[in-house]
Parts: sequence; C-alpha cells; structure tokens
Amino acid sequence: MQKLSLNELEKKAIEAALDSRWAEALKTNQEIRAIDPHNIPSLLRGGFAAFQLKDFDTAYDLYKAVLKHQPQSIIALEYIEKVSINKESAVTNEIKHIQLDPDLFVELPGKTKAVVINQLGQRTVLAKLIVGEKVNLIIRKRHVEVRNENDEYVGILPDDVGVRLIYFIEHDSVYCAYIREANLSRISIFIREQSKGKKVERMASFPLDIPGSIARVMAQQTEELEAEIVEKPKSTDTPDGLDTTPEVDEKSDVIEDSVIADLETEDKNVEEPIMGIETDEEEEE
Repeated sequence: MQKLSLNELEKKAIEAALDSRWAEALKTNQEIRAIDPHNIPSLLRGGFAAFQLKDFDTAYDLYKAVLKHQPQSIIALEYIEKVSINKESAVTNEIKHIQLDPDLFVELPGKTKAVVINQLGQRTVLAKLIVGEKVNLIIRKRHVEVRNENDEYVGILPDDVGVRLIYFIEHDSVYCAYIREANLSRISIFIREQSKGKKVERMASFPLDIPGSIARVMAQQTEELEAEIVEKPKSTDTPDGLDTTPEVDEKSDVIEDSVIADLETEDKNVEEPIMGIETDEEEEE
C-alpha cells in the first residue's frame, strides 16, 4: 500500500478531528511526527485528540513536547493545567464521557447562535468542560447564567443575548445549550431553539443583527435614557448564585431597556416570515 504524503496525512488528521474520530486523529498525527518529529501543529492536534480520549498521560507528554519548542504556547500551558485537574478528577470518578453528535453544531438562521460567555467561573470547573456537553441556562433577575449539569457556575451570557432570551423564555420558549469551545480563558456555547411560545412564535430568537437592532433603538431614545440614568442611583443588585460579583452598571440598564423596546417593536410590527425567519428592519418614518 502506498504511503500517504505529509500533506495527505495532515488533511486526514484534520478530517478525523472534525468528525470526532479521536483515535484515528491521534494515530494519524503520530504518523505525521514519524516523518516530521518537530511538527508543532501535529503535536497540538495529537494532544487535543488524546485529551478527548481521556488519555491524559499522552496528552501531557504531547503538550510538554510543544513547550520544548514554544515555551510560551498558551494552548499547551492551558491544556497541561486542564490535564492536571482532570487527572485529579479521574481519581474521584468525575470524568465525563460524551459521544459527540456531528450534527450538533449545525447552524439554523434565527434559531441557533454561538455565544462567547462572560465572567467565567472557577478554573477547576472550566477545566472539566467537554465539547458537546449540555449546559443549563438559568435566569437570575436580569441575567442568564450558564451552569453545568452539576449546577456549577460556568459563566454568564452577554447582556444583549441574555435579555433577549429572558424575554422569549418568559413567553414560554424553550432553549438548549451545549459547550462549543472550552478553554480556561474562553468558553463558547451553542444555543438552539427547541420551541417558541405563542406570543413570540413569529419572531426570530436570534436575528442576524442583534447589536444593530439595539443601536437603532438606542439612537432614538438616547436623551430619554441618559436623563433616566442621571436620576436613578447605581444599582447594587447582583445575580443570585454567582461565584463572582459582577458589576451592574448603567450600560446594562441601557442595553436591557433597548432590547426590550426592540422586542416590543418586533411584536407590534411583525410581518410574515420569509422561509420561517422574519426580517429585523424598521419602517421608515
């Protein structure tokens, strides 16, 4: 059988990883290093594949090898820490095994959204998160927390997305969320609409331009909102159950008021959706 070239092996390794065939990905990256022992991308891919397979010793060795060539590699340093935390968890049988559905992160316009969350929780919690792991969205006053299945705090949704989801959830809509990217310094989740309440059934859960939608409302209400902020003392409320104490400032009030005003505008002026998704344009006066 003819041996594959280095480029062909690279392609094979990447395709295996994209399809979550971690054992094949690990083996293919080993074949790459047999040809090119100092191939840093192959070491990183192999380390990640080993980590997904819970082969923490192999993952540790591969990331250590990266540090010999790139001592400041953030990816290698973070995963060595994650490996150490997960090896401790293995002793107490806390390791999770998840069969990743290849269609889990298929994007549907208006119905799904990838979100980078804020105010991350403890590193010992973040280190054990796995791509494809289901997480829960919990409403805490004006914010939406992200918690794992053990009810451990992971982070909080950005205000614009969070306030919009609160509106939909309070009108009987249902959403599910999964870990899409899991690093110690960055966590991304994938939110999927499961069903919508009758009042909001013709509104998109995730319009294509949430920030732009907010900006239009803010432009119309700037003077009124600024006057309101001057009169209102700074709130000292914090979301219940947070492991950290986030600051709730006037900006959050502006975003919340703007999103709600925008949602009310959508509700009043909703048009027949095109292919199931309505547009987010305002009528010109």
